[in-house]
Formats: sequence, C-alpha cells, structure tokens
Amino acid sequence: YFTGSVLGIVSMVPGGLGSFDVFMMFGLLPFGVTTEQAVIWLLFFRLFYYIIPFGIGLSFFVHYAGSQVNHKLNGIPKLILQKTAHMLLTVFLYVSGILLLLEAAIPNWAYSNSFLAKLYPYTFLFINQLTDIVFAFALIGMARGIEAKVKKAYWPTLIVLGIGIVNTLWRVYTPTLAIFLGVILVMVILSRKELYRKQLRYSITKRIVDGSIFAGIFFLYAIVGFINSPSYIHHHRVPTIFLFPAQSIWLSGFIGLLIAACVLLLISNYLCSGKDIFANTGFDKERVRAVIEKFGGNEVSHLAFLKDKELYFYTEDGEDKLFFMYRIKTDKLIIMGEPVGDHDYLQEAVQAFMQEADNYDYQLVFYEINESFTMLLHEYGFDFIKTGEEGLVKLSEFTLQGKKRRAQRALMNKFEREGYEFTFADPPFTDDLMAELKAVSDSWLGKQVEKGFSLGFFDEAYLNEAPVCLIRDASGKLVAFASMMPMDEKTLSIDLMRHSQDAPSGIMDKIFISLFEYGKEQGYEYFDMGMAPLSNVGESRFSFIGERVARFIFEYGDRFYAFQGLRSYKNKYVTKWSAKYTAYRKRTSLVDAMILVTLTVNQKHIKKGNRRNLLLPRFLQ
Repeated sequence: YFTGSVLGIVSMVPGGLGSFDVFMMFGLLPFGVTTEQAVIWLLFFRLFYYIIPFGIGLSFFVHYAGSQVNHKLNGIPKLILQKTAHMLLTVFLYVSGILLLLEAAIPNWAYSNSFLAKLYPYTFLFINQLTDIVFAFALIGMARGIEAKVKKAYWPTLIVLGIGIVNTLWRVYTPTLAIFLGVILVMVILSRKELYRKQLRYSITKRIVDGSIFAGIFFLYAIVGFINSPSYIHHHRVPTIFLFPAQSIWLSGFIGLLIAACVLLLISNYLCSGKDIFANTGFDKERVRAVIEKFGGNEVSHLAFLKDKELYFYTEDGEDKLFFMYRIKTDKLIIMGEPVGDHDYLQEAVQAFMQEADNYDYQLVFYEINESFTMLLHEYGFDFIKTGEEGLVKLSEFTLQGKKRRAQRALMNKFEREGYEFTFADPPFTDDLMAELKAVSDSWLGKQVEKGFSLGFFDEAYLNEAPVCLIRDASGKLVAFASMMPMDEKTLSIDLMRHSQDAPSGIMDKIFISLFEYGKEQGYEYFDMGMAPLSNVGESRFSFIGERVARFIFEYGDRFYAFQGLRSYKNKYVTKWSAKYTAYRKRTSLVDAMILVTLTVNQKHIKKGNRRNLLLPRFLQ
C-alpha cells in the first residue's frame, strides 16, 4: 500500500489513478488474492476513501453555502423551496389518489389511455381493488390536510406514503421509480416547516371538491358494476373499456368504497379535532362593559349584549384593549363591524387576530365596516366590496319649520291632538312593562322569524341593557317602542323599533322625530339611522362585476327586500351618507364570502353555545 502510494505520487497522476491500482493488483498476487478480488477491493477502497468523503464534504459545502445565500436573501430561497415542495406534494397526492381511483373504477380505459399509461409508472401499486380504493382516498384525505398546512397531517402522510412506497417497490422495483418515490419523501420532509396550522376547516369549496370526487367515483363505480352484470351484458353490447375482469373483483372494490368513506370521515375528523379557541368563547358581560366604558362604544358595540356572537379580546400587558364580535360559518369568521375599544392598538389587534385565526385555518370576513378601516385591512391583504351606506342626521340642522317639513309637521300635530305620548323608560323594566313590549313585538313580527347578528331581537336581558322609548295612545295603551342603542357621546341611535299592527300610520315618523328633538335637547350631534343595504353600489360602468350585480339586486330586488323603499324613507331625514364595506381575504372566493355573510345576517337568532351539532363530525359543522 505504501509503495503503491509512492508510485502513484511519482507518476503525477491525480490520486495515483492507474499506477496505484496496477501495483496493488500485482502486489496482492503473492498473498493469494486473485486479480478479480483485487479489483473489487480497489473499488471499495476508491468508494470509501474518495467518493463517500467527497459526497459528505459536498453536502456540508452545499448546506453551508446555501445557508449563507439564504441568510443574505432574507430567507427567500428556503421559503420558495418549502412552498414549491408543499405544492408539488399536494399535487402528487391528489393525482396519485385520482389515478388509483380511475384504475379501480374503469381499469381497461385507464390502462388503454396513452396519457394515463405514462403516469401510472410514477404512482403506487397495490394488491387488489379494495386496497387500491382505500389507499386512494387515504391519499386524498392526507392531500387535503397537506394543502391546508395542518401540522398534524405530517406524520400520517409520511406513514401512508411509506407504506405505499414499500409496497410498490416490493412488487415492481426499478431504479427510476425508487428515485422518484425517494424525491417524494424528500418533498414531505421539506414541506414540514410549511405545516403550522392546528386544525383543518372545511370551506364550501373544499366540501364541493372532495364531495364531488367521492360521489363521482361512487356513481361511476355503481354504473360500471350495473353494466357488467350478467343480465345487462346478455342483452346489451358493453364497450370494452367498461368491462370488468370479474364480478368478485368489482364487489371487492365496492366494499373498498364503503371502507374508504369511513377512512375519509376518520381522517377529516382527526384533522379538524382539537380545542378551537374561537368557538364557544363564553360571554363575559363585565369584561365587555369595562372596555366600552373605558374607551367608548361604536355603532355596533351594544350588539355584544345580544350574546349571539363570539368575542375575541386583544390584550396588552394583561389589559383588554379591543374586542371583535363574530360568528363562525364553515371556515370563515364573519366579524360584525369595526372592533370596539382603544383604536390606538387597532393595527396590533388586527394582526394578532389574523395570525391566531390563520393558525386555526379560519378566514376573516369583516361586515359593515367604514372606509378607513377598510383601507387598513387592504394593506393586510384584504379585498373589499361596497355593501351599502349608513345614514346620519345632523341634529343641529333638523327642524320641522318650512315647506320641506310640512307633512311631518302636520303628522306630529295630529298625534299631539289625538293624545299620543312619547316617554322614556329606564331599565330594569317591570314585568308588566316587559309583557306590554312583548305583545307589541309579537304583533309586529306576525309570522316573521327573528334575526340576529347585525340587528337586535326581542330578548328581555338585551332590552334591560338600555332605555326604551315608548309611544302610548290617549288611553295609555302601548302602540310602539324603540330600544336605544348606546354609541358614543356625539351619536344617538336605536336598535329594536316595533309597533303593533293596529298602530296608526306614520307611527315610525313619530318615533324618529321625537328622538331627533330629544337628541338636540341632550346635546347630541348626530342621529344614526342605520344601513341602507346596496345603496349607491355599482353605479359606475367601471365598478366591479360583484358591485354591478349588487346594483341590479338593488333596482329589481324589492320583491324580496325593500332596498329602494328603505333608502327612500331614510333619505327624508338623512343629511350625510357614509359608505360601508365588506372586506375579505384576497384569493378568497367573493361568492363564497358573500353567501356566508348573507346566511349569517339572515340566520334565525340562536343562543350562544348551541351552534354546533355534537352528533355531526367536526368537518361537517
């Protein structure tokens, strides 16, 4: 060995390649080592002395150099690598699952199709129809978890892929397939840092996609089974591509479909399981009241006392600064209005809320928010659509004098002559008064269903949170009432306004005008008349398509909701209209977001804590 090394150096050949090897082969002959054995030992020597150390050194160099480059570029290369691996892994899982399902459902067509035939060598192979179908849906279930970046999907995916790779290579081994499947495992490992979410949320789109895959395969498989039955084949000609090898094989696959349905349910429930900090948060009245009293309320803050919404508090140094009100719909948190509290912490609160919601795979949708808050959200990756306008009456400019108010002046004189009286009642209310309020409310409702979220509903505890203005006739009978909506020091408003069916015409104007005069006396600057949905939306030909559609609904949707009538009535008094928007995350379906907002706003009011059906799997709720 030493002599061969010296000769290799003297020969000036790099590594002594050739001269060292020849001397070693001749030098080992006297020791009984044949030339063939010597060549094998020399190959091992070269492998362990040169190639493996070079490979280890190269890997260290690449790691070190890559770390330096990644650090100088602020981690962008590593982020791109992780996201690319995550995307490719998701695509591979879905494609492999669908290919296995096609192979199981219509094997003749799957293998006769030239395009699919080229893809099958790069997927998994299993023993029979049953295992093919069960494994295919396991891949699709894991693909959903990987696509949603759920942390707990990592190890199950690694195990499922490991089983598939071992089985495939055991049955059909080729170096190309082994390398390809090895690359897939590397992509799983590289994707690990991308998986950070604690739970999976099933959106409407995800439910449609996954449900369509399962339902489509189920019906396709059932149809193929039917046309392969002896009674059908005997009387009809079946295309070759739909022929099945045997009925027993088809039956095995059908059993696999039933097992796969259970597997999908288990996987989905596993990915959706765990404590959800956004659900059933509980209502802490004192905590809500403390924030409002310290920092002031806004046009939606009083709705917190309805107890039909969840609450998210942002705290700083152990002190509550802001809170958001929302309701959960599939994978969305539908947030009512702007947050309530100290707006000096608005940006920090929004970012914290977004981060926490993202960890639990929720998307935020803000409903009925003002322009400045919409622009702030736009900086954080939100798109928006105008959903209407809110009307304000400047009380200092309101008067019953002049020709413009002749009709209202005559109306008020009429009510005064007929002995109608406007008064206030402060909580807590007596049982007798509450019974009167309930009678008026029931008369006004008729067969209509109470709504909640953005509007108040009749609830004794809620009504006892603020004064109520009352209209009684000359005999003292209560004919109408309106619950006050505390906002801020400058603005007065009401929430629940109802009158009995036999109340005289113009009773609503009586309430509003009386409140305008009361507000002026008490030093308020504005009276908030509330929203006019879809008002002044999509009027320009350059407006977004969604806004143009909203405009069409505003003009022709009076059959379902008095959009124009509401705007026209409020416009009698309003001196200033301010735009209101709905903001949703970019790359989120606008249709999906607006459907969920509509369902939330028009949903019958429900008691907090009773929203989830415990008999259903989590991903279906």
